[in-house]
Amino acid sequence: MDNYSNKRSQKPAFGNPSSFKKTFKKNDNFKPRTSSEQPSFARKEGSFNDRPQRSFGDKPQGSFNDRPQRSFGDRPQGSFNDRPQRSFGDRPQGSFNDRPQRSFGDKPQGSFNDRPQRSFGDRPQGSFNDRPQRSFGDKPQGSFNDRPQRSFGDRPQGSFNDRPQRSFGDKPQGSFNDRPQRSFGDRPQGSFNDRPQRSFGDKPQRSFNDRPQRSFGDKPQGSFNDRPQRSFGDRPQGSFNDRPQRSFGDKPQGSFNDRPQRSFGDKPQRSFNDRPQRSFNDRPRTDAPRSFADKPRRDFADSLVEKREGHILPLPAELFISCQPSLEELLYEELTEMGINVIKVGFAGVSVENSLENVYKINYCSRLAGKVLLPIAAFTFSHSAVFVEQANIIDWSPWLNLETTFVIKVNGQSTLFNNTLYAAQLLKDGICDQFRTKTGERPSVSLKDPDITLHLFLEESKATVYYDTSKEALFKRGWRQEAVPAPLQETMASAVLRLSGYKGEGLLIDPCCGGGTILIEAAMIATKTPAGFYRDSWGFTALPDHDETLWQKVKQEADSQRVPLRKDSIMGLDIQKDAVRISKVNLISASFQEEIILTQSNFQEATLPERFDLLVANPPHGERLGDEEQWIPLYRDLGDFIKHKGQDGAKAFVYTSSLALSKEIGLKADKRHVITSSGQECRVIEITVNHSPKEV
Repeated sequence: MDNYSNKRSQKPAFGNPSSFKKTFKKNDNFKPRTSSEQPSFARKEGSFNDRPQRSFGDKPQGSFNDRPQRSFGDRPQGSFNDRPQRSFGDRPQGSFNDRPQRSFGDKPQGSFNDRPQRSFGDRPQGSFNDRPQRSFGDKPQGSFNDRPQRSFGDRPQGSFNDRPQRSFGDKPQGSFNDRPQRSFGDRPQGSFNDRPQRSFGDKPQRSFNDRPQRSFGDKPQGSFNDRPQRSFGDRPQGSFNDRPQRSFGDKPQGSFNDRPQRSFGDKPQRSFNDRPQRSFNDRPRTDAPRSFADKPRRDFADSLVEKREGHILPLPAELFISCQPSLEELLYEELTEMGINVIKVGFAGVSVENSLENVYKINYCSRLAGKVLLPIAAFTFSHSAVFVEQANIIDWSPWLNLETTFVIKVNGQSTLFNNTLYAAQLLKDGICDQFRTKTGERPSVSLKDPDITLHLFLEESKATVYYDTSKEALFKRGWRQEAVPAPLQETMASAVLRLSGYKGEGLLIDPCCGGGTILIEAAMIATKTPAGFYRDSWGFTALPDHDETLWQKVKQEADSQRVPLRKDSIMGLDIQKDAVRISKVNLISASFQEEIILTQSNFQEATLPERFDLLVANPPHGERLGDEEQWIPLYRDLGDFIKHKGQDGAKAFVYTSSLALSKEIGLKADKRHVITSSGQECRVIEITVNHSPKEV
């Protein structure tokens, strides 16, 4: 078993006798068995390819490929491919491919491809492709493609394509395409396309496209496209496209495209495309409303020129004072108290008279203003290229030079620009191109600390350029050294104090002072200190007509009105140590550290010198200071503090952006002032302290 299993992987090359002979020679003890002795398969389970060569007398069971060549006399059972050539006399059973050539007289059963050529007289059964050509007299059954041409007299059954041409007298049943031309007198049933031309007297039923031309007197029913030309006197019903040309005196109903040209004196109704060209000089332009007929047709090139137009406009005569939206009325009141004539109140600002004195006074004294802007250029444009051309026309040398740096900021909007920053880029290009053309050099742009700031205001196709006389925003007073998170702007603190009507009387307290903004702004109001007292940089000093003498005069007049702060009239509280430290630093910068009381304490536990007359607070609120729910206890405690620590009739003004938190104060609000800070809607809750028994 081991001998055979080791050789299973060696597959012998079938059909190679040399390999079998080598295997046979190595087995010297082999003895051939007789036909009666059957080999035992007990020790050869599954072995096939490794069996040794056996003699011709052996007859193994089931072996096929490895059998040796046998003599012609042997007749093994079931062998097919290895049988020797036999004589013609032998007739093995079931052999097909190896049969020798037989004579024509032999007639084997079932042989097809190897049959010899037979004479025409033979007629084998079932042979098709090898049949010889037959004469026309033969009529085989079932043959189609090889049939000879028949005479016209023959009429086989079921043949269609090979039928000969028939005479006109024949009338086959069911034939359509091969029918011969018939005379006009014949009228076959159901034929449409092959019908011959009929005379005008015939009237076929439901014929449309093949109708002959009729005379003008005929009036067929339902025919439209094939109607003949009619005389001008005829008026057919429902015909539109085929109407003949009419004279100018005719007035057809509902016809538009086929109307003849009319003279200029005629006035057709609602006709537009057929109007003649008019010269522009025939009808002068007036302010009176014109009718549709009076509008001359303009050339397309002229319309392009009009779209690319731009004009330099006269400068506005007013200064524009900007502010936070919703503070316009408060700014108007402040400027009026300063003796400045306000011309117009607009959105996010007001317009005042243009004078250097107003420029100096508003910049130095206004607590609510954001910028003081001086107009220096205005123009219209219809295209970005026109925008650059107009910017290049304006003379910028009085406002800019090669030594100064500048920056451009944009406000407003225009549909001609997808991005307003692109408009600022175009204005900068126009300014720099002008300087480069004149001097060969251009001024520099600085985004961080420019010497001059230009503001571009866009209003659709109108552009106005303002010179920023303030340089930095006016809410930057100059006293702030450090800031707490989310600090209150100085202008907003002044707006809340102005709403409260504070003038310096009584005790003002801020229980959430933070960085001390409300404390210092209240001290400046109480001492009549100008808003720009701590600033040392202004934009108006670079104006070409700056008057230093006038500026010093305005400044000295404002400074001369200052008064000292009454001690212990302002008090600030905060529970956070760092906030108290920052407030102290800022108070020292503003020189109010001695007069203002600053305490690190919870306002509920703090000891006040007296009951307060005015409370102004900016408690924590907004997204930058965390979730609103954590501040609910603080607002409730603030309501209790207002109720118990204020004098009867005292006022409290609480600034917050959260409507929900404002309701947690728990006190009735006299008024809710809505103001906007940095695009966020905020409220100033005005509360009056009432100690009567009715107070809940």
